[in-house]
Amino acid sequence: MRERKKNIIWVDPFDLMAILKPERTRLVQYLRKKRRVFFSELMSEMQRTPVSLNNDLKILSKYQLVRIFKEPNPGHGVHKVIESTLDNEKIEFKAEI
Repeated sequence: MRERKKNIIWVDPFDLMAILKPERTRLVQYLRKKRRVFFSELMSEMQRTPVSLNNDLKILSKYQLVRIFKEPNPGHGVHKVIESTLDNEKIEFKAEI
C-alpha cells in the first residue's frame, strides 16, 4: 500500500493553536476540495464575516497553506482569489518550545 505524501510544517507554538481552531481546520478542508475559490464565495460558503475570514487566511497564508491573489473581473474591478497549496497530502505540524 502506497503511503500518501506528507508535508511537515514547522510553526510557532502560539500559531499552532490558532491554526488548529475548528473554523480554520474546516476552512483548510474546504479549500483542499475546492482548490480555488473567490473570497466572496468562500465567505458565503463558510458563513463568515470578511474580518474573521481575512484573519484565518492571514495565518494560513503565513505557513503557505493557501495562496491569495487578485485577478481582474472585467467591468467589476477585481476578485480576491484563494487557492489551496496542498492536494490531499497529509499535513503534519511541528512546534518547538
